[in-house]
Amino acid sequence: MEQQKNEHDRLNEEKWNSRAKTYDDKRFNRFRFMQKRLVSLLNLKENQNLLDLGCGTGWAVRYATSLI
Repeated sequence: MEQQKNEHDRLNEEKWNSRAKTYDDKRFNRFRFMQKRLVSLLNLKENQNLLDLGCGTGWAVRYATSLI
C-alpha cells in the first residue's frame, strides 16, 4: 500500500510540475483581466499584509503588492 501511495505522489508531482512551466502564459489573459479588476476593488494601503493560500503561482498577490 505504501509503495502505491509513493507512486501516486510521484506521478501527481510530475503532472503538476510539468503544468507549472506554462501556468502563467498568455492563455490566461482573460483570467488576469478579472484578477486585475478584483484587485482594483480592494482598498490597499501601505504596510498591509496579503495572504496567498493555494492561489497557483501567486500572480494576483504579486500584482496587488506592486500597486501599494
